[in-house]
Amino acid sequence: MLRSVFMKGLAASVLESVAAARAAGAEDWIIDQIASELGPSGHAVVSRILEGTPVHAARRAAEMCDARSFLETLGVSHPITDGAIEWLNSLSRPDPE
Repeated sequence: MLRSVFMKGLAASVLESVAAARAAGAEDWIIDQIASELGPSGHAVVSRILEGTPVHAARRAAEMCDARSFLETLGVSHPITDGAIEWLNSLSRPDPE
């Protein structure tokens, strides 16, 4: 559960950064920047985040709810976890047309 806090928070950061970079015309640049920070398998990690997060958002939101409960038992505040839950829930809702 502790790893989930990190990985889902990272995913939120990556997707938000890539969306902003896409709007600014710098998507490839930001993906390269993020990947370089993640080490030798950085591009694979970024690809997995970009492709897998929207597909598995509902399940990952549920995992984060469990992680939040765990953090609460530890007496640790959880603003990143709360934000990730809200964000993952928004990804799992169908787009209104």
